[in-house]
Amino acid sequence: MLRQGEISQSLHDFRGYQVTARSLERLKCQLKTTKPQVGKERIGWCIDRCEEILDRAWDDVAEIECQRGDTACQLVVRHFLFDEDWHDVAADMGIPYDKAKKIAYAAIKSLDSN
Repeated sequence: MLRQGEISQSLHDFRGYQVTARSLERLKCQLKTTKPQVGKERIGWCIDRCEEILDRAWDDVAEIECQRGDTACQLVVRHFLFDEDWHDVAADMGIPYDKAKKIAYAAIKSLDSN
């Protein structure tokens, strides 16, 4: 049981995945503009770590799809991994904003029971 103010481990993980996905995009841009070999090696190492973390994210997404279906999966992926705004995702999918968030968060929290 979580205490008030605590978040589930899976939600914590997905927030980390969201930051990692953003970092990966920035690193890819830096890789194109960085000239010294030492800097490129470090960026390459960071990209590899980000990709490892995001592989775990996609494993969790596959589990969400199996447990909660395609709609929940799309909501989670588009917001947490593709960094789309909740309002845009919900409108695009034809789901009310508050319902979209509830579906996505319930899907993520369902991973905690495993």
